[in-house]
Amino acid sequence: MNSAAASSPDGSGGELSGWLRQLREQAGLTREELAAAVGTDRRNIHRWEVEGHEPSGSVLLRLLSALGVRLEPPPPGAVRSLMEELLDLRAELREAADASAGRHDELLARLEAQEEAIRLLTIQASDASFR
Repeated sequence: MNSAAASSPDGSGGELSGWLRQLREQAGLTREELAAAVGTDRRNIHRWEVEGHEPSGSVLLRLLSALGVRLEPPPPGAVRSLMEELLDLRAELREAADASAGRHDELLARLEAQEEAIRLLTIQASDASFR
């Protein structure tokens, strides 16, 4: 059995019609033969391949099966829920905000130290000019 990706053969994720036609041709089936295998009429195959109509979900599954396409679920743990990803993102954002706040505090402390040094130098320069 062949295994095919869930996008068009050119990788563009484009039209289903071109992909179905290519799969049928690769399987060496005519439209009539595919229609018989799926339990539909040749005209429906034409509509799906040429006119851009889309088969229903159950018919699409029968089409893919007849064309030798295997649908395999991802390995356990390979798919994360959207909520898990959002929670991870939230944790990353908190870490970034904490790091940013720490850097901000560090820069403010350095700035205050420099301002104090300038103030002391100004006083020393002022005292030296009066002497």
